[in-house]
Amino acid sequence: MEMNEKLLKEKLIAGDEEKLEVSYFLTMREEEGKTSYGIEIQRRYLEPGHEPLEIREIQDVTCDREQAEEILCCLSRNTVTPCGLEDALDVILGGDVM
Repeated sequence: MEMNEKLLKEKLIAGDEEKLEVSYFLTMREEEGKTSYGIEIQRRYLEPGHEPLEIREIQDVTCDREQAEEILCCLSRNTVTPCGLEDALDVILGGDVM
């Protein structure tokens, strides 16, 4: 099993006092000759040296890379944060993701 991660989108969010960054990652897993794609979202303070405040990853969302990238664009456009990833995927894919 191999896991690769590729950053596709970043978005800045201006908070009350500090700026936050939300990063959207495409993850890839190869198993038994088949490739599946997942989504990871991280939310962190923009200043260097801060660990992520929140991370959520869902694996095996689709076997179609183009569809996975379209989903990432939709999540980024709507500024979905890690805590909303599961619900957003449920709406986008029209069913349970877990």
